[in-house]
Amino acid sequence: MRFKYIAFDVDGTLIDALTVAVRTLGDVLQERTGKTFSDEQLHNIMGLTNEDAFRCLGIDISDRLIERWLYRQAECSGQITLFDGVQETLCELKRRGHVLGIVTSRSRAEYEADRRLLDGIEPFIDHIVLCEMTREHKPSPQPLLKFMELCGARPAETVYVGDTVWDMECAASAGATGCAALWGALDKKVKAPLCASSPKELLSVIP
Repeated sequence: MRFKYIAFDVDGTLIDALTVAVRTLGDVLQERTGKTFSDEQLHNIMGLTNEDAFRCLGIDISDRLIERWLYRQAECSGQITLFDGVQETLCELKRRGHVLGIVTSRSRAEYEADRRLLDGIEPFIDHIVLCEMTREHKPSPQPLLKFMELCGARPAETVYVGDTVWDMECAASAGATGCAALWGALDKKVKAPLCASSPKELLSVIP
């Protein structure tokens, strides 16, 4: 087994929440600031922490703004699902002896907002790294290094599955191998050492 340790991003990789996140963020920013942002602008900052994302948009972040966005996402939670094949793939990877983790830029509150979906995958997950657990965030290697610290993994044994360039930069900076989750990626040409077009394809892509 070349890669014993596998970490996963959440949005765009395990959970299909991107459409809802972009639409609700655009609505909240228009409502609170009067500014209109294109879907492309909002897509480009997904995968970053809220602080970094709003900084890229030139918006002053506030607790009220984040709370409003979380509220709007909660209203649309029924439209958010796991990607097809995620549960089965995690189950099989676990059966094969892999140590599995989640490495996300979500805060604890943002993570728990999708508890109804997480309950279906957490039985297969050994370690979870949320944004509060590291000083720096993706594309910094710190979140993935934290995962490796928690499970005693070496970079050469570790692969990080994610849908954005931020995820792939995080993996590379940590000395691990990146695997592009093309099923959720907006940029289907994102460069990565490994690529999979569906969750189930990970079973053949990751040795």
